[in-house]
Amino acid sequence: MKTLHLMTMSFLMVSNVLVAQSTNLTFHEVFSFPNHYVIKLLVAPSQEILAVTSEQYSNASLLFYSTNAGNTWLQPASLPPCGIGSIAVTKQGYWFISGPFWGLFQSKDKGTTWESNIDLSDVGDIFPKDSTDVLVSVIGKGIYSSRGSGVSWYESDKGIRPDWDSTGQWLGGTGIGTFTKSAEGYLFAGSGEYYGGGSGVARSKDRGQTWHYTNKGLLDTTVAYLATSSNGRVIASSVGRHSQDPLFEVSDSIPHLFISTNSGDSWCALFHGADYQKFSGYNPVALFKNIIFSTYYNGKIYFMSDTGKARQSLGLKGSFAIDSSGFVYIGTLGSLLKSDQSLNVLSSISLPTVSLPIHSFLYQNYPNPFNPTTLIKYSLAQTSLVNLSIYDVLGRKVATLVDKEQSLGNYEVEFDGSNLASGVYFYRIQAGSFIQTKKFMLIK
Repeated sequence: MKTLHLMTMSFLMVSNVLVAQSTNLTFHEVFSFPNHYVIKLLVAPSQEILAVTSEQYSNASLLFYSTNAGNTWLQPASLPPCGIGSIAVTKQGYWFISGPFWGLFQSKDKGTTWESNIDLSDVGDIFPKDSTDVLVSVIGKGIYSSRGSGVSWYESDKGIRPDWDSTGQWLGGTGIGTFTKSAEGYLFAGSGEYYGGGSGVARSKDRGQTWHYTNKGLLDTTVAYLATSSNGRVIASSVGRHSQDPLFEVSDSIPHLFISTNSGDSWCALFHGADYQKFSGYNPVALFKNIIFSTYYNGKIYFMSDTGKARQSLGLKGSFAIDSSGFVYIGTLGSLLKSDQSLNVLSSISLPTVSLPIHSFLYQNYPNPFNPTTLIKYSLAQTSLVNLSIYDVLGRKVATLVDKEQSLGNYEVEFDGSNLASGVYFYRIQAGSFIQTKKFMLIK
């Protein structure tokens, strides 16, 4: 058995000042997968651990599972013909697996037999909404929900259904790619880049029957992953851009991680600045009480406090998952590791109720192009006299949106271009010595 000793960090609050203390967090190998990458880890409601592996230099996938916290591992008797793309397990113990490109299958006997009652392709995510049934996101089509443990299916995206015109042109809509569920039972769906997605986070309080977007304070709405914890936190990880926006300007100051402490009513950016922007929104996040796990742009796994003020690398690359007792599982090339200590020893951090920006910043508007309205968001690092104005390509001012003193914080304002001709325009903010300009396009 291999054991890894990693210098990590614990946190204490001393007179409201976050203090880092060194401690030893050790991992041991619980299973070996020769020549395979562990590409996906899942902790089921029953605390079974499922690991999906992919053979090095090929697309061949295997599935392993453990029913005793990683001590021994088994393989199912068979895999569904679609391969393995997304996977979910209900409290009842039913497995649901979708293929990378087509198919959605379920097994009631841990992979001995498989059946399918719906023909779907381009499945983005599968998520157990209750003890027996799941939600499935289908790119460009919306959300489907199972009924009777997968016996039948129905559309379950009222309020965020995708929109197509008569010619089949995408007009916007869900682009849902990820789900999570809060401690009080609310369901959350994240709209990422799929088919021009980027609508932010939608919430359902009625088991997925109806949805409403809850994006207050969510400065970037291209949400790729969501996670929740038992103490009410919700984390949204965004990719920092809108893929089909030709005028979008990628900036190192755009945050990728946002947190809500009030069940999605509002969001705060964990941090701004070039360094923290490099926490990749394309990779999953995990949350255990007040501890966040995320992946840096170089692939290394970090954990940090939910204020974003202290962080530490684990020195490992790979997939990760956390069980209900706080033990961490990390999948790497050839190995699956488990922590010897629980994260319970690292989770006594106090979260402030307000997250304030440390840099002023003007964000790209959304949607862009737009007709006729769009939303412009900006952050102020200090109280300033703020002027936000719109200019045409000749430099003529055509509208003033803000012209007053504002305190530090995050702001958003809607611009209505109904009285303007189609074309490229610029919006410019001046707040004290901070000046920034971005362009956008009005198409009628």
